[in-house]
Amino acid sequence: MLVYGFAYIFYEISDWRNSYFWWLYDIYAKPNYKELVINHFEEIVFKIVKLNYELSGCGVRAITNENSENFYEKTILEKSNYIIYEKEL
Repeated sequence: MLVYGFAYIFYEISDWRNSYFWWLYDIYAKPNYKELVINHFEEIVFKIVKLNYELSGCGVRAITNENSENFYEKTILEKSNYIIYEKEL
């Protein structure tokens, strides 16, 4: 099996929001296949946003790191002012 890249995609059922919430984490791609992975990831994000709308979901949150930050530039997700703080150990 060939692996060109991967991303972690999770969802949760939020009791207090009474809805679904989608989480996208850590997108990685081999340097030679970065464009291919970006194109497929763009399709996946679009389908998740569409499914979120159809299920009356409460949101999609993408957690970026230095490897995944540029992947979101071509998707339909917009940057927000929500800042996540990480404590270095």
